[in-house]
Amino acid sequence: MVISDVLSDLTKQIFEHFRTEEAFMLELGLPDDMYQAHRAAHVSILEEVAQIHLDAMYGKAQVLPEVIATVATWVQRHLVEFDLALKPYILIRPKSSS
Repeated sequence: MVISDVLSDLTKQIFEHFRTEEAFMLELGLPDDMYQAHRAAHVSILEEVAQIHLDAMYGKAQVLPEVIATVATWVQRHLVEFDLALKPYILIRPKSSS
C-alpha cells in the first residue's frame, strides 16, 4: 500500500471521528464559542492531513512512520487542548433511561 492510500484511509477515519464528535458536542449543549473553536481545530487537522496527502500525490518524498508520528502528535495535542475540556459537560449530562 502506498502512502497516498494510507493517507486516504486515515483522512476518512479522522473525518468520521470528528463528525461523530461534533454531533456529540451539539448534544452536550456546549457554548457556541467553545463548539466553534473545537470545530475549527478539527478543520485545521484535516487541512494539515490533506496537505501531507497532496504533497505525497505530487511526489514530495515522505516517510510513512514520520507522517504517522506527525499526525499522532496533532491528535494528542487536540485531545489535551480541546477534548479534555468536554469532560465537565459530559459529567453533568443527564443519564438516559434505557
